[in-house]
Order: sequence, then structure tokens, then C-alpha cells
Amino acid sequence: TCGNCAAVTFSGAAATTCGNCAAGKFSGAGASTCGNCAAGSTSSAGASACTVCPAGSSVTSNTCSACTAGKFSLAGSTTCSTCPADTFSLADASTCTNCPAGQISTAGSSSCWCPPGSSLQLGSCVPCTLR
Repeated sequence: TCGNCAAVTFSGAAATTCGNCAAGKFSGAGASTCGNCAAGSTSSAGASACTVCPAGSSVTSNTCSACTAGKFSLAGSTTCSTCPADTFSLADASTCTNCPAGQISTAGSSSCWCPPGSSLQLGSCVPCTLR
């Protein structure tokens, strides 16, 4: 008699035993093959389902890796995107933050600063004066 393989295992067309799916793949009960995890998700070996990587990370070699400062991502992203000019982000960011009023940044920044010819005084950029 033929029997179905349990979830997290599979059996090929002519196989007589069930095997575990490799990392990055999954299998439901009775499956004859392992399926690939969708883009932006991962799995460990022998998994019955894949896990979507959280916001602030991307998939690298079947591992969710945190976005570096100056980049961001939504949940299930395959890459981290660069924050545009006049915004910034810290590591693990799901969005970029606008620079405070009067401050600037270049694309991919982890902080903002006052434009040339001004300095930060009491939280605001103030034009420099010649003395």
C-alpha cells in the first residue's frame, strides 16, 4: 500500500521513503516535491511553511538580514532600498524619516546636518555670521 508523507517531508514519483526539504524550501503533507519559498521569505530545513522576513530586513542566502543605516525595506523585501536625499534611517528601518526643518542629507544617510554656511544652535540651523 502507498502512504502519504507527513508535512515537512516529500517523496518523489518512484521513491519508497520520505525525505526532508532543504532550507529555502517547504513541503505540505502528501507532497511529492518541495516548493521554493517565495521571494522575501525563508525557511529552515524540514519546514512545512516559509516565514516572511520582517520590515527593515531583506533576504540574503535564505537568511533575513537587517538593512544598514541609510536604507529601509517593507516586510517580504528581497533588497533594502536607499533613503532619498533630505531623509535618513537607522539600521533595521521600515521607512525613512524626513530631516528636521532646515537640515539636509544626501541619499543613503544615517543622519541630517545643517547646510554649509550655517550651524546647529538649540536644535535649529542658524546662518553663520562673520566676526
